Amino acid sequence: RTGVNPYKFGLIGSTDSHTGLATADENNFFGKHSGVEPGPARASAPQNLGTTTGRFGWQYLAGGYAGVWARGNSRSAIFDAMLRKETYATTGPRMTVRFFGGWNFGAEPLKGDWVKAAYAAGVPMGGDLSGGAAGATGAPKFIVSVLKDPIGANLDRVQIIKGWIDAGGALHEKIFNVAWSNPEMRKLTGDKLPSVGDTVDIAKASYTNTIGAPQLATVWTDPEFNAAQKAFYYVRVLEIPTPRWVLFDVLRYKAKLLPGTRLKDQERAYTSPIWYHPKAGPVTVVERGKRLAREPLVHFLVAGALIFAVWGGGGDAADRSITVTEAQVRGLTEQWEQQWHRQPTPAEVDGLIRDLIKDEVYYREAMRLGLDKDDIIIRRRMRSKMEFLVAAQAENEVPSDATLQTWLDTHRPKYATSAAISFDQIYVAGDAGRARLVLAQLVRGADPAALASPLAVPATLDDAPAGEIDRQFGDGFDKAIAALPPGRWAGPLASGFGHHLVRLRKVTAGAVPPLASVRKAVENDWREANRTGRENAAYQALLDGYTIRIAKP
Repeated sequence: RTGVNPYKFGLIGSTDSHTGLATADENNFFGKHSGVEPGPARASAPQNLGTTTGRFGWQYLAGGYAGVWARGNSRSAIFDAMLRKETYATTGPRMTVRFFGGWNFGAEPLKGDWVKAAYAAGVPMGGDLSGGAAGATGAPKFIVSVLKDPIGANLDRVQIIKGWIDAGGALHEKIFNVAWSNPEMRKLTGDKLPSVGDTVDIAKASYTNTIGAPQLATVWTDPEFNAAQKAFYYVRVLEIPTPRWVLFDVLRYKAKLLPGTRLKDQERAYTSPIWYHPKAGPVTVVERGKRLAREPLVHFLVAGALIFAVWGGGGDAADRSITVTEAQVRGLTEQWEQQWHRQPTPAEVDGLIRDLIKDEVYYREAMRLGLDKDDIIIRRRMRSKMEFLVAAQAENEVPSDATLQTWLDTHRPKYATSAAISFDQIYVAGDAGRARLVLAQLVRGADPAALASPLAVPATLDDAPAGEIDRQFGDGFDKAIAALPPGRWAGPLASGFGHHLVRLRKVTAGAVPPLASVRKAVENDWREANRTGRENAAYQALLDGYTIRIAKP
């Protein structure tokens, strides 16, 4: 009715736990709250999860993660990405998932710096494809690339789910298998794909990565595309089967399970959709009038006008003047560029200004009508602002160098840098024997790029800390590299993806840096540690200026 889709959401996954702990995995699931901590009975205990019967502890999921494609590791960059819906959800694994749609990706969309090219030629997850866009001829292409969790299970398959609403208003969805492991042996029969297999050892609560693939990527075109029909597309990724947390409870506590308890599962990821919109036709004056008449905002404005007429305009001339400054326009433009990765058109800038003016008009009229009075939400917001002001006043204290040096000396391990490693690597698909054959070719001077199997991890890392290396390749990979002889190719080294050949170039030992190089971090930590006391003192100073009378019933 309003031209806005209220169900147009992005996807994230998170862990709804009430334990104060970080998100869990299957092998360390500590329960959703203190009443279901690890023990022999929790899997079979009845639960009230939206219904009073038929729910049991084993139906809890252990964890979830929100994947956010942000431009930087900052609060503003992360929230900008969420606003763009450039996000995806996982049920626990740290899979890396990319999803793009567009018409102009070129002949080899997955070659070279394909992510940069995909941003330039299409839209990422959470974006919109318009049938009226330049080059929008025929069905759009969708690029999907998935890299497994470096310390998790291999990938089974990648699916694209398409949704649309027919002429009768009914919602439809269809699953397309677009990429899968071992395609030589697993052939599609109609829409059905054979199982990837199962390596879960029930008795040991373990699995092996002897099936599946570390990476899956493809370019897909909807074979049933209808240019005149709205649609949405999102990606679902499935791992190979792995044991659930209930199996670990059986191992550790000899837990007795109910019939039907699910012992293993295929962890997965879901991306935010990409929405397709047909090219819009012209809107008649009559239709535009009907839309406005149905618009709830119009109803609100009419009611507001009546209230305004009763209460009277009031206010002086200055209160009736709104000035939009150049700085405000620049701020609106910069915010637009951060969100949409391009400069706004003149018409879009005018729209942003109109929206700013609307905010100001509504704000002033709401204040004139006293809508801020006795509003608990506004009171909380004003309190928050005062707390920020009090905190800012407390922040004016400037610590001396001696104070900060004492803090640094007391907390030396926190600021010590880890060893930094510079190295080159290539991934070799297959077993260790094949990797050793490739190593022999490298030793004879062969081109590493020509021998590398494709894998979406960096071929070269410079001065990489241990944590970054392990995050990219899996636990312990940094130690394995540091033990290699420098200056020549060696291996194979096993990562979470398979076998790598590595050339160590340099190891820089970690150390505690001088205060001058970490002063900002040390000062921030010192301020945070002393914040509560300073804020309490500032509040007490304000409180001392009041006479408090309390009438208790």
